[in-house]
Amino acid sequence: MFFLSLWLFCILLSLLFLLFFFFFPRLFPLLVF
Repeated sequence: MFFLSLWLFCILLSLLFLLFFFFFPRLFPLLVF
């Protein structure tokens, strides 16, 4: 059970980083200007 939750947490974290790296460069010019 612990390993499964850890695995799910790692997947969630990687997806979060992926979304961050995809969307942040697009939003950055909007935040600057």
